[in-house]
Amino acid sequence: MPSVQEKDVIRTIRRVKDPDSDKDLISLGRIKELKIRDGEVTFKVLVDPARPLSESVLKELKVIIGEMEGVEEVAISLQEHTSKAQAPAKQPAPQQPIPGVRHIIAVASGKGGVGKSTVAVNLALAIAAEGHRTGLLDADIYGPSIPTMMGLRGAQPTAVDKRIQPIARYGIALMSLGFLVQEDQPMVWRGPMVHSAVTQFLREVDWGQLDYLVVDLPPGTGDAHL
Repeated sequence: MPSVQEKDVIRTIRRVKDPDSDKDLISLGRIKELKIRDGEVTFKVLVDPARPLSESVLKELKVIIGEMEGVEEVAISLQEHTSKAQAPAKQPAPQQPIPGVRHIIAVASGKGGVGKSTVAVNLALAIAAEGHRTGLLDADIYGPSIPTMMGLRGAQPTAVDKRIQPIARYGIALMSLGFLVQEDQPMVWRGPMVHSAVTQFLREVDWGQLDYLVVDLPPGTGDAHL
C-alpha cells in the first residue's frame, strides 16, 4: 500500500474553501495537528463559535481526503477558536460630559439684552413641569441675572465634601456666579478666567442625577462658549 504524504494531504485540503472568505482552510490557518499513520489521517479544524463551519465543508474534506490513494480512514475534530483579527474591537462606553447629566441645552446669543436669560429660565421651568429632573446653570459671568429672576437674590450655596451644592427652586437645581459674589462687586474677566469659571461650575457642582441641564451662556462667541 502506498504511503500517504503530508504534502499531498495539505494540497488536497487547499481545494476546500471557507464560504465566508473564499480562501482555503490552510491559508486561513484553520487546520491544526495534522497526523498521518497507517493510512489514517487525523487533524483538527479551528472554528469560530460566531461563524460555525458548515457541515458541507466538513463532508467535502472527508470525501476528498478519503479518495486519496493510501487513505483508509479520515478523522476530523473541531476546536473552538476566536480569531483576534476577526473579534470585534470593544468600543469604550460613551462618557457623559458632566457625570449624572443626560442632556445639556445651551442657550446663547450674539449680543446681550435680547432675552437670552429669560428664555433659559422659562425653558428650564417648562422642562421641569414635564416631570424631568432639571438643572439651570447661570454661566453668564458678565451679568448673572438668574438669582434675581428666580427670586433668590442674596442666597448662598453650601458645600459638601468640597463640592458645591446647587440651590433648589421650583423643582430646579440652580447655580449662578450671582450666588458667590456681591451684586456691586466689580470683576474683570479675561479669557482663561472665564473658561476656568465655567468649567468649575460644570464639573465641581454636585448636580446629582439630571435629565436636562440648561446652561445660560454669556452673550457673544468667546471663551465660555468654546
